[in-house]
Amino acid sequence: MKQWFINRFQYFPLSIFMAYALWNGEPSKERWLDAFVLSAIAGLVQLVTIAAKKSPANRLVLATNVYLILGGIAVFSKQWWYLQIYYQLKASAILLSMALIGLIATYFTEAGYLGVSSINNNKTKKFSMYLLLATVVCLGISQFFHGNMLLAGILPIVAVINLQLYLQKKLIKSEV
Repeated sequence: MKQWFINRFQYFPLSIFMAYALWNGEPSKERWLDAFVLSAIAGLVQLVTIAAKKSPANRLVLATNVYLILGGIAVFSKQWWYLQIYYQLKASAILLSMALIGLIATYFTEAGYLGVSSINNNKTKKFSMYLLLATVVCLGISQFFHGNMLLAGILPIVAVINLQLYLQKKLIKSEV
């Protein structure tokens, strides 16, 4: 039951951002900034919770929270130039955050981008590279469909999340 709850609510900060920003249609500038503040707070709370766990953090959740927290910090510190980058990139900014966290995790952590401790480091790296490549492809797709919430944001992000889950299960199953 606990794992079910964790799996369902790990993207809660992003859900807060999307729900608040898109409340009643196209977000106003104020609503967009407020959404960053609210979701950054939720992301910080979630990161503290994740850090207390012994198992590796979900890299996609980590990347999403980094995106939201940096956006919240930019709002608090009035770094409008940084928020302008987010505004120009739109959903691609989240995928860019995922790709950067994925690159770092793949090459500098044992659990890789998948975030799974494995007895077979080569397979972990290989699957992490698959996920990283897919993230970069989805980033390209997001840029191609720039501005279309469904095709540039929701579908590419959901594709990366589902591929991560599939590769995690495949890696774990191969060790049994």
